[in-house]
Amino acid sequence: MGRPSSKAKIEEESLKLFAVSGIKSTTIRDIAAAAGVTDAALYKHYRSKEDLVKFLFNSGYKSYGSFLKEKIEGCSKYSDKILSVIEGICYLFDHDNDRFRFLLLNQHDQLQHFEVDHSDDNPVDFLGRLIEEGMESGEFKKDNVELISAMILGLVLQSATFSLYGRLKGTLESYCGQIQKQALNILVEEI
Repeated sequence: MGRPSSKAKIEEESLKLFAVSGIKSTTIRDIAAAAGVTDAALYKHYRSKEDLVKFLFNSGYKSYGSFLKEKIEGCSKYSDKILSVIEGICYLFDHDNDRFRFLLLNQHDQLQHFEVDHSDDNPVDFLGRLIEEGMESGEFKKDNVELISAMILGLVLQSATFSLYGRLKGTLESYCGQIQKQALNILVEEI
């Protein structure tokens, strides 16, 4: 197995820099230096930092959406599908942290400047569709799909943020069962 291509190295290092420093604070020069390439070599692959961000965001979202779809294969109940998605998200935080932070924890001011794919390849919309289908099937209480999606993502993402800052010890996967239990409470309990 050889060294990664300069394009792959650019993508890997930019994810690390964007996750730690944010997109606005990271320059083309920072990315090129971290990847061990010249600015010109970076521009050979991407016309601008914005093009790189767009590529990383859309390809990352698609990759995560595909991963989560695979996680629910074999699940017949919507509650099992939601539990599997949460388990998958916890796994991604623990095992693909830079991409996770870039895609799901960083605030994305730049998203307004490009089209985000709202298909099942988008993990946020994928979760929303599962919730909506679960409501339509009668398995989940009827409610505002967007709000319920935000609440469930909030359980996972705020837990990830606490883990990132050392407020939760251990892996996010070690808290997965508790997160799943609270998500089910949101989906099925009437208050």
